Amino acid sequence: MNDAAFDELIRASESIFLERHGIAPFADVTVKEICASARLSITEFCDAFARHVAHEYWLGNLSFRGADVAMGALYGYVMDTYHVRLPSYAWEVYSAFDDGEYSHRDDPDGTDPEEKYTKRAIESLVTRDKILG
Repeated sequence: MNDAAFDELIRASESIFLERHGIAPFADVTVKEICASARLSITEFCDAFARHVAHEYWLGNLSFRGADVAMGALYGYVMDTYHVRLPSYAWEVYSAFDDGEYSHRDDPDGTDPEEKYTKRAIESLVTRDKILG
């Protein structure tokens, strides 16, 4: 897998978000190049990118904000370009970061949503990936 291409998409996501508060780093030509070189369908690309984001976050190589923005950019790209939802693994990663963005209604004051929701969900996904190998 081309981790460098995924890392570049993550950096582009954060840069564009900071500059314009938009999510358009996933130029279709770039994604198609990655898919062609790695022989991935768009569904496989989404899951591979999400897996990369989850693992890099878990290892501490990617901040919550960077991972959250990257997953939001992926979601926006897939919805706008293909008019479909994310495949299941990518959706789980997206949801883990989405849940960490805000305090939930039943959370006591002082609850850190990243700790409570995102880290637990990502730990579960990373552990499952290691088991499934």
